[in-house]
Amino acid sequence: MRNLLLLAVLFALTFGVTSCKDNNSENDSVSAEASEEKPVKKEPSEVDKKIHQSVVSKIMVTPELKTFSSVLVSAEMINFLVTKEGPFTVFAPSNEAFETLNATQKEILNRPERKGDLVTLIRSHVIPQQLDSAMLVQELKGKESLELTTLAGEVLTLKKRDLDLILTDADGNETLLQKTDILSENGVVHVIGNVLNLK
Repeated sequence: MRNLLLLAVLFALTFGVTSCKDNNSENDSVSAEASEEKPVKKEPSEVDKKIHQSVVSKIMVTPELKTFSSVLVSAEMINFLVTKEGPFTVFAPSNEAFETLNATQKEILNRPERKGDLVTLIRSHVIPQQLDSAMLVQELKGKESLELTTLAGEVLTLKKRDLDLILTDADGNETLLQKTDILSENGVVHVIGNVLNLK
């Protein structure tokens, strides 16, 4: 009888130790799973910060500029507008502006061998200074027009017509500033209604 009692106590102790081990291993695996599921928060790099604060970021999130965003990518101009010292004023043609181009004009957008022309086209829509609409109006005060020289060396002429601001390229093509003052850390973006300086 005594032996039987000892055996029962030993069994109870063994079972208790085993179940504790099982519980501990279960807890360990649960905590391991929890730590695996927790996303590791990655600090944004300096390049990420610059992109987020740049005119490029503003262009990318503006619905009217989806096509222009694609054009920037095709021309590999993203890096330039992020890393080069600004500020910049970008006169960005709207989606509709690109849709009105004829088949010959669209070749510049779609043919890899014309990438150089595409880069020049983009640069001819960028002024190497920050000019929001209030500054443009101020600069026009007492003048009939204002000349703005682009990164491509093209001259754009700005005029005020009633309440509208109108840009004209060297070939006489006009466009209205449709949406203005999309501000970023390294410049400003204005949405325009036509593609300018298209050769």
